[in-house]
Amino acid sequence: MTVDTRSVVISSSLYQSLGAIFRTVTSQVQDLDGSTAGLDGVVYYFTSTDAKGTNQMGRKWSPKKGSLMDRLVLVCQSAYMLSRGEDISEQAVAEEAAALLKELQQRTKEQPDAYKKPMYVGIYQVGPQQRSLSGKQIEELAHLSGTTPEEYIADQMVYPANLLAKNISGYALCEFTIDKEGVILRPHILKATHSEFAEEALRIVKGMPKWSPALAGGKPTDSNYTLYIPFRPKLYKP
Repeated sequence: MTVDTRSVVISSSLYQSLGAIFRTVTSQVQDLDGSTAGLDGVVYYFTSTDAKGTNQMGRKWSPKKGSLMDRLVLVCQSAYMLSRGEDISEQAVAEEAAALLKELQQRTKEQPDAYKKPMYVGIYQVGPQQRSLSGKQIEELAHLSGTTPEEYIADQMVYPANLLAKNISGYALCEFTIDKEGVILRPHILKATHSEFAEEALRIVKGMPKWSPALAGGKPTDSNYTLYIPFRPKLYKP
């Protein structure tokens, strides 16, 4: 394999902006579960070093158009084109990099811990299905009254003691049906990184109160829901 090691002189402002951007995003690597293997999309990997010279790397799967990560990808692509000597304005790249850095810093200030929230990235669709079991378009999604599934999970979770003691993290995906009366039926595990996480996820789901059922055509209908349950020792509150 041939590696292109060509270099090009760029302005100090662009160099500083790019460096600051990468230090910012790699210091806030998203806590992800699951794998992007087999998905239709693109996985972007980015890496940098912290103040101590330690390598840090993050990944993002198919960022939404116009999002901060999508803009970062475009800035990197533009910087690469610039390094190849292609006809692209360095000033335009520098201005976009500076604007992106400003927005990243603002988001960091407003949501300093947003990246710490675990997210699932994989082949299963998490959350409520948009169609009923009979195929009708759902107008109002099923939901818990007075709380969210995430809040209920955090309140009810009993972390498996031996896994907590060993600081083992992971997740479970539990799929179930919410019938017309809001009762949970047929809960089962789609994926779990440990059997004890699977057992605890099932216990939590089976103990849930009635949901407000989904509506299709103005009437209650059965619907499916896939619940992502992350297990993180650092976030666990007994």
